Amino acid sequence: MRSGKQRRDPSTTLPELIERARRAIARSSQTAADCSNSILPRGAGFEFLILEADTGSTFARIALDAIGNHEKVRRNTPNARRAYDTILRFKGRLQLGPVEAAELMAKVELLRGQLQKLTQYHVPAD
Repeated sequence: MRSGKQRRDPSTTLPELIERARRAIARSSQTAADCSNSILPRGAGFEFLILEADTGSTFARIALDAIGNHEKVRRNTPNARRAYDTILRFKGRLQLGPVEAAELMAKVELLRGQLQKLTQYHVPAD
């Protein structure tokens, strides 16, 4: 655990996660355009990816809990996948220590497993 930082409580709501992500982005001294081909600031970049993994996992959990409610699954699955794709796109731009890398990998693996379960569920077309 990083000094002075608390990890996300599993009971944190989606709006709380979104607000934490906004604060992390605001703390960053670089804009998205500045970061497009560069290494992201370590603290803000790591926190962003952790929040993205938590948010994606929340969307995936909502979809998995809603199996049978096709609209809910159809709405939440792409959001979970988008979070996963964002993590893959940006994680190579961070230089993480072993503890941070392990924490991020655990969250990415959880999200990947949730997405794999969702791909086994067929949502009929409208």
